[in-house]
Amino acid sequence: MFVCAGTLAAFATGAALGFLGSHVSSAIRLTFFSLVVVGLAGVGLTQLISRRAITPWQLDRETSQRWLRNGPITWSIKNGMALGFGATSRLGYWLWYLVPVGAFVSGGTTSAAVIYGLYGLSRTFPALVLYLDMRLGRQYVSHALLERYERWQSIERALLVAALALLLVPA
Repeated sequence: MFVCAGTLAAFATGAALGFLGSHVSSAIRLTFFSLVVVGLAGVGLTQLISRRAITPWQLDRETSQRWLRNGPITWSIKNGMALGFGATSRLGYWLWYLVPVGAFVSGGTTSAAVIYGLYGLSRTFPALVLYLDMRLGRQYVSHALLERYERWQSIERALLVAALALLLVPA
């Protein structure tokens, strides 16, 4: 339920942003996207020069613990939706902003839903890996992934940038 709720919330958010973007001229969307990319490049450059991480603008909070009182099914749905949406919880990196911006800039409900939906899936899918580890009584999968966390994080960021760069390619 958690993975499905997170992915569906992200797909719906992406579709809504794509719909809004479809009502804005492509020139304005491209200008907006360019400004965001320049801003993020500035943040990245500042981090490289200062050798300090700059915390992303965010609602720096965990999902509500009160949701646990609603039972496991309701909790997993609410928690999945909050994490799949992304903006209402802690963000791990500045590149997250390319997800909603990319969905908006795509100007289409389907492409925007895929952009945001893949983010939602990536945010919730690790829970399925941990569940499988518990069911198998081993921790092979999660340990293997955690041992390579920095490599996976680099790959994730590169794929995100590459996918969003495709938005700049004319249809």
